[in-house]
Amino acid sequence: MAVASSILPIRALLVTGILGMVSNVAIGGPCLDVALDGADAATFPDVTSRLLATEKVASVRPLGIPFSINGDYDTDVILVVYDSSITAQGNSSQWQQANGYGNLYADYVDAGGGIVAMQPGLAEDVGPTGRYKADYLPFHNASFCGYGTTTTGGAIPPENSLFDQVFSLSNHENNGAACADWTVHPDATVHAWWPSEQPLIATLGRVVSINSLARSFDAPNQVFAEGYPPDSDMAMLIANALVYAAGHDPRTACNGDEDDDGLLDTDEDLIGTDWENPDTDEDGEVDGADLCPLIADAGPEDTDSDGIGDACDEDLDGDGVANTIDLCPVDFDPAQSDLDSDGIGDVCDEDLDGDGISDVVDNCHLVPNPEQTDSDNDGLGDACDPIDTDNDGIPDTDDNCPDDANSNQEDSDNNGTGDACEEPTIGCTSLPGGPTGGLGVLVGLLALRRRRRANRPSRYIRSVRAL
Repeated sequence: MAVASSILPIRALLVTGILGMVSNVAIGGPCLDVALDGADAATFPDVTSRLLATEKVASVRPLGIPFSINGDYDTDVILVVYDSSITAQGNSSQWQQANGYGNLYADYVDAGGGIVAMQPGLAEDVGPTGRYKADYLPFHNASFCGYGTTTTGGAIPPENSLFDQVFSLSNHENNGAACADWTVHPDATVHAWWPSEQPLIATLGRVVSINSLARSFDAPNQVFAEGYPPDSDMAMLIANALVYAAGHDPRTACNGDEDDDGLLDTDEDLIGTDWENPDTDEDGEVDGADLCPLIADAGPEDTDSDGIGDACDEDLDGDGVANTIDLCPVDFDPAQSDLDSDGIGDVCDEDLDGDGISDVVDNCHLVPNPEQTDSDNDGLGDACDPIDTDNDGIPDTDDNCPDDANSNQEDSDNNGTGDACEEPTIGCTSLPGGPTGGLGVLVGLLALRRRRRANRPSRYIRSVRAL
């Protein structure tokens, strides 16, 4: 199965029990195996080559048992078993047992099959009839006419998925698209009209009618060059109709997503979802949009926004640590630190030091102190508060006046004792040389006075001398 190059950005997936990143996420649609019924020898190779060139069809196969009528290659009664079928090319003599064929087609549609019907199989007198033409064909005409009017252009609704990559449509004069007496089924939807006011394409359930021959006029062995102009985008319109009839979105065909659920088949094999069932867990959400495609009704929660729902995410916080061993399974915490070794990581622990006091009220949230003692009433518990007796903001170990508040730590004499707590020196502090020098001068003066007094005569001697 071919895979389209258009992919979505990388999306995280749960891969068989482990986390992984899968980059090839599809946006819908399979490649088709197409059964081509009612094609003659000229039509089959032309239709096949042009459909394969759209890259929305993987193969085209003829159906039924070939038999020869008037030298034309045809098919016998068949039961379509592939994704879709083109009913193309034939005439009243070639379609034997038309009523029985039509009922077989109706049974095929009832079983979920899809059909794309083209000229001349849209005519009442050509191709299958029965329940198929009466109840399932979106529109048909009274009889096939192998002529028409050359028409260029036509209304192409770009928003309609049937016209994906269809930019130009032309109708050749021998394309049979101008036949009269059209009947549109009352429940059908006509998506576009030829400028000649003939219906171009209509749908009714899984059946699509296209008012054109299935081949281009370049098909071999053409006497009147019957078919559509080969440079138009009719082959792309046919391919889109086939994809639509198969129940898929033509805009996302052939990109490896068989069930059109937004996940490539190869990726679904990895994560364990069913590549043929768009909603594996049957919870109403397709696998590609389901955050937990293997768990029904898992909810929209995705804590780490990684595209994996919480119900199936093995790493809820996306920190690279599995939930089973993550100390904080819902909080991003790759470091896994645990200060108090209580099995709860610091990122999500409401009591970091494990002293039974919540961190929001704990006066020492990193140091256990269940008593919450706070001697200086500064809001910090003693267990984590440096001793500051005078509460001046300077710990006692660094304070030059631990008992007297002096946040400026002034120390005029640089003796290590702050001015706020140093006792002043009395009497000698102003003498030259400081306290020690002044004391030396005083002692010297006292010694000189004693010497002078020792050299003077006593009062008695002075009295005797006076006689």
